Parts: sequence; C-alpha cells; structure tokens
Amino acid sequence: MLPQVLMCACTCLTGVAGTVSTGMAAEPGAMNWGPGAPATFFGALPPVPGVFMVNQTGYFSASRYNGSDGNRNPLFDLDQKGAASITRILGIWPGDLDGWRFASQVVLPFAYNNVDFENIPVSGEVDGFGNLGLVQTANYIVDNYHNIGVSLGYAAHTSSYSASRGVNLQNGYSTVDAAVHYDYFDPTGWDFGVLVGYHYNNRNAATDYLSGDLFSTDFKVTYAVTDKLKIGGFGGFLVQIEDDEAGSTKVSGKRYKGFNFGPSVSYNFGPAEVSLSYQFSIIAENSPKTNAVWLAVSMPLYVPKPKS
Repeated sequence: MLPQVLMCACTCLTGVAGTVSTGMAAEPGAMNWGPGAPATFFGALPPVPGVFMVNQTGYFSASRYNGSDGNRNPLFDLDQKGAASITRILGIWPGDLDGWRFASQVVLPFAYNNVDFENIPVSGEVDGFGNLGLVQTANYIVDNYHNIGVSLGYAAHTSSYSASRGVNLQNGYSTVDAAVHYDYFDPTGWDFGVLVGYHYNNRNAATDYLSGDLFSTDFKVTYAVTDKLKIGGFGGFLVQIEDDEAGSTKVSGKRYKGFNFGPSVSYNFGPAEVSLSYQFSIIAENSPKTNAVWLAVSMPLYVPKPKS
C-alpha cells in the first residue's frame, strides 16, 4: 500500500500549457504539477519577436488525502504545505512561415515542499529545482482574433532525484508532452483559450517504476474591463489514462484525477502584466485536495528595435 500512498502524496500544483512541459504522473514521493496552473499565459504569442519572461509563484496547502472515490481517506492524516516558483523564458522567432509564428521556451521550476502523514512513516521537506523543460511552439492567427497552435515539449530530470528520499521535487524520469491549443483573444473584450495535451512518461531507471500516461485540458476565460484591467478565471482537468507499473506489475485502482478552477484578476502596468488568482481543488482522486494562491508576472526582457 505504501508506494501507492506515496505515489500521490506530493502531487501539488502547476499544470501543462502550450508553453509548459512537466512530468505529471504519480512517481512515488515526487512533487508533480496538477491542473490549471497555466493561468492566462498560454495560446496567443506576443505580437513582436524578442525574449520574454513569465514567472508564476504560488503557495499551496492540503490537509486531506482523497482516495479513488474522491472522498477523504480516513486512513491517512495529511499535513502538506509548500511554495513553487516557475520561470519560463520564451523566445519569439523573428519572421513567420506562411503565417505560422514560432517560439522556443525553457521552463525552470523551483519549489519547496513539506509533507507529513501523521499516522504512517511518510514525511519530509525538500527544496530545489523540479524537472527542467524545453518546449517548441507554433502559432497561427486567423482573422486577427483566433489563435491556433501546437507544441512539443520535453521535461528532463537531473541527479537531484533520489530513490531513497521520501520526498522529491523531481521525477526520476523524463516526460514528452504534445499539445494543441485554441485561443480567442480580443484585447478590448473577451479572451478565451483551451489547451489539450497528452503526456508520455518514461520509466524510472532507478526504481523500475513506470508512471501512467496522462491527458490534460487547461482553459481560461477573462474579460477586459478597461484597457489595463482584466477579470475572469482559469482551471484545468488532468486524468491518468494508464495504470502505473511497478516492474512488470500493474498498479490498479490508483490513477490520478484532478479538476481545479478559480478566479483571477490581472493588471497591465505597461511593460509588465501582473495576475493574481486562487485555485480551488474541486475534484481530487488518489491525491491531496490542494488549494493554492498564485501571483504571475509577464514581461519582455529584450525586444529588438523595429527596422526603419
């Protein structure tokens, strides 16, 4: 039973977006990212080439662990809290190819995680970098407001993972992510986006454990109250579609499922846009029921001067 408990004991926060790549299945003792964290930062690309940064910093907590039925499992008394700061460095390519624009991204998640199961010997705290991601995105604009796109990402683990440690910030395996997105963006009105992704996990060579593949859907909807102020909400759905495998043995009845949603408000200060949001955990199966508050900042780092 213990590996299955550890499997989701640290499933925490952030999600998959068109420009995000993170492994999300249930490696024992690993800190993974849950649905909904892309917030308002996926879909449409910045309108000019250059280098941009998006940082999302959040605090989360959980006091209950849900079982396969989505209800609190009374066998496990959980106390979990932590923080995560995910920095994305996004490079927008100059020019286009028959209307298609391209962007490359590096994803650098840094986090702190403190987990304590009071009635079983599972506890610990750790901080450091999570799985590092590389993502390639292509985006096409139709009739000014409609954005469609595809992305392919790879999340790599490093030596900071330890199979002997009860709590990790990294998975001991890599993940390949493929996603498609649609975004309707009117800078004076509605902004609606949805992204659908598939996440293929490789086997952990240190533990001979294979985390099942996942399917995700992230979405956002905001409205421009003024030319600077937006209100709305975002959320995400993440479901594990394959059983884990411990060696050659299937681990049945322990698939992760989560649905998060919450309100957001953002303000454009000129070069930087700041967003504040709260994520409610509405559905949590085989995982902690975790709520989180997020502060996100998006800003250009380098934009070349336009040619005369």
